[in-house]
Amino acid sequence: MPKPDAAKKAEEAKALKAMKAAFRYPFWLLAEGVRPGSSGDATIIVDGVAIRILPDRFLTEDDFVAAGGTSKGEHGSAGAVTLWSYDGVDWDPKSLQTKDLGGGTYLVQDYKEPITKIKIQTTYRKSAKVRSLAAARAQKSAYGKHALLQDHEASHVGDAVAYVRATGPRLPPLAGVAADDFNKQLRGYFAAARRVGTDISTYSRGRTDCPGTRNAVFCPAMRTPAKKGKK
Repeated sequence: MPKPDAAKKAEEAKALKAMKAAFRYPFWLLAEGVRPGSSGDATIIVDGVAIRILPDRFLTEDDFVAAGGTSKGEHGSAGAVTLWSYDGVDWDPKSLQTKDLGGGTYLVQDYKEPITKIKIQTTYRKSAKVRSLAAARAQKSAYGKHALLQDHEASHVGDAVAYVRATGPRLPPLAGVAADDFNKQLRGYFAAARRVGTDISTYSRGRTDCPGTRNAVFCPAMRTPAKKGKK
């Protein structure tokens, strides 16, 4: 019978192998703790934002388009798509504690920090030539960073983590401020949280889809350097 430590290590190794099969971005190596979900997903908490990463999908043409991918008839159609979406904010208004200063003025003393939730998933396209998830991941990337599609899409997931670390959304420390100021800051926080999917998409296009010379059709046109002697 294996010792408890050996059994635990074997279980952890099995779980890590399953993660590597389900996801290409190595989020399990991040400093933030990983919370495995019951449906094969995993959540990491980055600076107060819960990033829920869903397992990679391998879908037929119709389902791929329904999931947000481009159709075969569209110029620049891709073999994979990584999408981010706002998934709500966890916040308990009842946690807000205030002090009545009189005259209709209240001071915020304490509150529960809100947590923005984001969902991320990569979907690969199934075709007559691409008949498995492994084959889909191993395709060449048509543009942007990385030669293989799996590494390109993993870079998009990494961009989401980098965006959250750099930008948020975040609520500054507000204990001790007037309730009116707290409400203004909270409204701004919720507005930023609702934009997070679009903001990450813009950020990631610039970092992963459009750098270098292999630009996607939706990237800004690159200017060709003028030849010497010509303007």
